[in-house]
Amino acid sequence: MHGEPCKLQVIVVHHGEPCKLQVIVVHHGEPCKLQVIVVLHGEPCKLQVIVALHGEPYKLQVIVALHGEPRKLQVIVVLHGEPRKLQVIVVLHGEPCKLQVIVVHHGEPCKLQVIVALHGEPRKLQVIVVLHGEPRKLQVIVVLHGEPCKLQVIVVHHGEPCKLQVIVVLHGEPCKLQVIVVHHGEPYKLQVIVALHGEPRKLQVIVVLHGEPRKLQVIVVLHGEPCKLQVIVVHQDSNVSWFPLTISGKDVNCSSHGIEINITLVSKEKVLRAYV
Repeated sequence: MHGEPCKLQVIVVHHGEPCKLQVIVVHHGEPCKLQVIVVLHGEPCKLQVIVALHGEPYKLQVIVALHGEPRKLQVIVVLHGEPRKLQVIVVLHGEPCKLQVIVVHHGEPCKLQVIVALHGEPRKLQVIVVLHGEPRKLQVIVVLHGEPCKLQVIVVHHGEPCKLQVIVVLHGEPCKLQVIVVHHGEPYKLQVIVALHGEPRKLQVIVVLHGEPRKLQVIVVLHGEPCKLQVIVVHQDSNVSWFPLTISGKDVNCSSHGIEINITLVSKEKVLRAYV
């Protein structure tokens, strides 16, 4: 598209079993609303949704709803314009072997939201968000009701958002959970929330800071009994020494070089260890 439509809507409804399904939307104009909806009831071997925007839509929404069992699902959104609102929603009711959501943004959206809701049992789930602009609010939400073998959430930010929030809610029992946040700018507030209701074997939360956030908050809420819990906060712009913390349901505040680090760990029974 090279014009300026008021509304663009792409809907793909599939009930068969294709070997490969690919939906590509390339836009160079300025639509008022862009919506891409893919609903699958069959079992495709590979599904790929690519949205490349070079204009400035008022609202962009990508919705993928799967009721079958694809082997590979990949959702790619590449933004070069400045949408006011971006929302990527992936809802899975089947059991894909691999799920990958990639959002690459070079503009300045007002709000960016990535939502992944899983009701099946994928073997590997990876959510990657790469930001080069300066959104006012970034929110990544992953809700799992199944039992994936590996879950990885990666957020890489090079701009200066007003608020960055990463939320992971698990109701299953993943074998490995890894949340990585790499930040190169100076956000007003950075918040990483991990809520576990199952019993993962390994939980790792890594926050790497290159800028100077005014407030950093890492919250881990555990209702199960993980085999290993590790919270790592690394700041590249200061000589912060590594020291262990033993936490048993209490808030621990430690400041170094004017950076406030607030780590909240909630557990009913076991004593958890965090390394900062």
